[in-house]
Amino acid sequence: MPLRDHFRPPVSQLLPWTTLHAGWAASLVENLNGRWLPAGFVAGERSFSAKHPEIDIATWERPIVAQPPESGNGAATATATVVYTVPEPDHTAVLREELLPSTDILIHDQYRTLVAVIELVSPSNKDRPRERTTFAAKVGAYLMSGVCVVILDVVTAKRFNLHDSVCMALELPDAMTMAGSPPTYAVSYRPKTADGGLSVDLWTRELLVGQPMPTMPLRLTGDTFVPLELEETYTDACRKRKLL
Repeated sequence: MPLRDHFRPPVSQLLPWTTLHAGWAASLVENLNGRWLPAGFVAGERSFSAKHPEIDIATWERPIVAQPPESGNGAATATATVVYTVPEPDHTAVLREELLPSTDILIHDQYRTLVAVIELVSPSNKDRPRERTTFAAKVGAYLMSGVCVVILDVVTAKRFNLHDSVCMALELPDAMTMAGSPPTYAVSYRPKTADGGLSVDLWTRELLVGQPMPTMPLRLTGDTFVPLELEETYTDACRKRKLL
């Protein structure tokens, strides 16, 4: 299903963007957990419904606990059966660790090591300079901690490109920004250690209203990637909310 404009009539009158975001997040989580994430990883959505609703999706790595053999009465656990080939990154740049000292305290225990975050952009994230700076700082802090980040932005009501704000906050080369600063896009960031320093691989795709959406790479750990199937999950979310 091609991407629709959920922030202008007639679609905005049929389905609120907050409902779409909640449904899309649920579909992404179901797709990852049911099809792509290997044993030891789990994805879960987190909703923030204060003044400005926001939804993130986090993926954790957890120890694999040995299970007794199936007796034949239990349900089989979904496992990945298709190999995902990761495309070459569009850009790679070195991260300067002194630029973004994180003011957050991230606590991970042996059962929940955060490895990836998916950010579904809300209009409030793009509303004012302070909020755009806060969003960029949050993404930068994740990257500096070695966490993969994917930004999904289908907000047509605001023209700002938050990926450009992330590039500015991290002082990345101009080539890392998106040509024309499109307001709707998907970006996948893969931080990695190379030659004793921290760098980031980058995949960027413009999301166009009326066009199908791409599959984005989501790094779990090391060179282990799974596909983030935007088109399939978006279609599923719209279908279940009778927008088709």
